[in-house]
Amino acid sequence: MTIPPGASADGAAIDVLHARLASEWLANGARRAAFERAVAPLRAAAWPAWLAEARAHATAGAPAIAAMLLGEAAMRWPSSIELRLAWSQSLQRAQRIDEALAVLRDVLRTHPHHEPATLALAYQLRQCGRIEAACDLVSALWERQGCGVEATLKAATFFDECRRPRRTIVVCERALAAGSADPRIHAALGDAATTLGVFAEARMHLRAALDAGIALEDWSGLLLRLATTQRYDDPQHPDVVRFRHAWSDAVCAPPVRIGAGFALAKACLDVGQIAEAVAVLRQAHAMQRGLQAWDPVAADAFVAAQIAAPLPPRPEPVPAAADFVPVFVVGLPRTGTSLVEERLSRHPQVRGRGELDWLPFLAHELSARRRSGDPEALRQAAATYLAHLRQDDAPARWYIDKNPHNFRHLGLIAALFPDARVIHCVRDRRDTAVSIWTQYFAHPDAGYAGDLRDIAAVGRGHDRLMRHWRESLDLPILEIAYERLVEDPDATLGTVAAFLGLPEHAVRADADVPETAIGTASAWQARQPVHRGSVGRWRQFEPFLPELATLFVEPDDR
Repeated sequence: MTIPPGASADGAAIDVLHARLASEWLANGARRAAFERAVAPLRAAAWPAWLAEARAHATAGAPAIAAMLLGEAAMRWPSSIELRLAWSQSLQRAQRIDEALAVLRDVLRTHPHHEPATLALAYQLRQCGRIEAACDLVSALWERQGCGVEATLKAATFFDECRRPRRTIVVCERALAAGSADPRIHAALGDAATTLGVFAEARMHLRAALDAGIALEDWSGLLLRLATTQRYDDPQHPDVVRFRHAWSDAVCAPPVRIGAGFALAKACLDVGQIAEAVAVLRQAHAMQRGLQAWDPVAADAFVAAQIAAPLPPRPEPVPAAADFVPVFVVGLPRTGTSLVEERLSRHPQVRGRGELDWLPFLAHELSARRRSGDPEALRQAAATYLAHLRQDDAPARWYIDKNPHNFRHLGLIAALFPDARVIHCVRDRRDTAVSIWTQYFAHPDAGYAGDLRDIAAVGRGHDRLMRHWRESLDLPILEIAYERLVEDPDATLGTVAAFLGLPEHAVRADADVPETAIGTASAWQARQPVHRGSVGRWRQFEPFLPELATLFVEPDDR
């Protein structure tokens, strides 16, 4: 018996579940022998010993044995919630997701307000792509706990990780209305409002957090977030004075100074003070490299390995993939990927998912476990990815993952999703380099962003890899030039819509904008009217960044 997602398991169902799993797992002779060896010394032991033994097996890479031990212990000590929580976790690690959820629901059937069980269920639902259901659980828990600061911050953090900023705004606004003056509530609300493009509200709350003396050591990106909510026209604006003060404060922790430096540089660029911006950025990048190293040799080796590796086999298609199309918007960062996604997401049958980390994670897991050529492992990877792409909100036909670095994994994409579409964004390499170098990237994948030599090397690797994919993959790839997109957005978007097979609808640059979350550095730019102001921008930096003339040569000029 498999307990379906959403079912309310009762105690009898859990007994049946345990019996079925025990029968199924113990049918394997080697696993039965391992279980008997593990359980023999525990016969007369108390439940903590069972829990410790199960955890040892889980740590040793045997989650199925751990789950069997904990299932047996849970039947012996049915009143122990801790055992059932551990059993659910081990079932989840053994890829028995429905059963893991059923165990947690059974705990909540008898203890409906149990916070650890509620959160465990929420996290497991999130892990299998059921984001709305997970957020509903956390919202209900927060409602029961009231509008306290810590409960609100926990809920806001969960919603942020789920990319549900509207929910963060709801709980934070209610906490403030209930009388909270905690600056962290203002900071969380301001961050969520920025992601949604509600910039006036974002500025109000971010400044409130700063004025209330929030600990910047814990919110080191707050100054930079404030800087991204508007374009400055006055070098003496109070925000800019604040940025400059934090940047010049040698006592500040390095992450705080780095954030302040990027905020100050952004404001300087707004008012045309390019020389000062470049000087500040050189120092900020040097500090950032001290915290986040980049290995160019490893990056080159990855590209070479991708080109040399045999293409993964195509597994049996995942049934759920038949009624929707995965769309991957790839390229170097700052080449228009956010702009393309934001404009396409205005179509009612398109759902933008932002920059998902699941494909790189699955590629790493398949490689680490040496299962990149295993059809069953690939089928499981496809199902996992599609669950996180599709999620459990209103369904659509086209789903966009705009993680630009997915260009590294097009071979895996072609194997998992032969019906996928790839939009490859390109841009003048010198403009791309300047735009990358002037932005702050926290993710290790963009650890090259602080050094123009590394940016150039990554660009060359990108070009090699894309040539390889085009020559070796039977995968539809449409190349879109940033310059063409801003020169004639309607025609360019029409080309993209035709490539995807989108039915006629307003995907024009002036179409109505739905509420979408953009959590990247493009939160401001992607929402502005399309314009040519960034085309040829590198020439403004050439006097201050002489490396541009020597490191970057456009492919057509080689």
